[in-house]
Amino acid sequence: MALWIGLTVVGLIIIFLGLAFGLFGETTGEKGAGWAAAGATVVLYFVIFFIASIQNIGTGQVGMVYNYSGVLSGSPLQSGTHFVAPWNSVHTANVKTQKFTENNINAFSKESQTLTFDVQLNYHLDPTKLQHLYRDFGVDWFDVLVPNQVQQDVKEQVSHYHTVEIAPNRAQLSVKIQNALTTDLGKNGIIVDNLLISNFNYSKQFEQSIEAKQIAAQQVQTAQLQAQQVVAQAEGARRATIAKAEGQSKANSLLTKSLSPQVLRYLSIQAVQSLYGQAKVYVLPNNSGNLFNLGSLGNGSSTPTK
Repeated sequence: MALWIGLTVVGLIIIFLGLAFGLFGETTGEKGAGWAAAGATVVLYFVIFFIASIQNIGTGQVGMVYNYSGVLSGSPLQSGTHFVAPWNSVHTANVKTQKFTENNINAFSKESQTLTFDVQLNYHLDPTKLQHLYRDFGVDWFDVLVPNQVQQDVKEQVSHYHTVEIAPNRAQLSVKIQNALTTDLGKNGIIVDNLLISNFNYSKQFEQSIEAKQIAAQQVQTAQLQAQQVVAQAEGARRATIAKAEGQSKANSLLTKSLSPQVLRYLSIQAVQSLYGQAKVYVLPNNSGNLFNLGSLGNGSSTPTK
């Protein structure tokens, strides 16, 4: 604004002097130079005014017009070429999707365990609410609203979870934080597109407790495996004993079936022969009907004695 006031004052002085020389010059040359200077100054002033009034708003941008006193005025300028009085200023607002990353956010779980993680927020501005946003919060609206609101909503949502539930429920937690930010930022024309959380870090005390639990769980698992091995070995031994007994039972059954009277008589004779020289008389089983002279068996005779 001050620049244009200065240019206008200088231009008016030149024009006034030119007109003075053009009207009251003593010679024709002075009059001509006066008129030329005044005319050139007017033309130059309007050329500069015209060029300075051109404002180009790019794609995905909206122009916010401030008057000479710094007050937001007029309607937002959409993409394209516009003419704005040079003593007004135009602030360009980006309405395309933008990314904001907040690293190492500190939060507390339901049992007051400390953890840190990173948050990435993708957002864009609602063109229909830009005047409200800039009028209420100024050109520094982002620093005033977004970081603090992200911190607040993240801590609020994390506090509803137990520490061990946070990492497995990361997607659910992201949705809840996104919904909270959509409500809190959306009322000021900041539209949340999506939100991601990553790089969870827990306190050393919590990590040590988790490690201790894992070691204990591994020890229990090892003990269970050893117990299962002992049971399996015992079960194998039991089955082997049963199988051996069943085999012996079958063998005895077959042997019993194979012991006919003729076979028993033959076995008796062999037993008598094996006792040759140790006994004089050998009594055969009941109903065998015969008595053998052991001496005759030694001579190869097998005549029975009735």
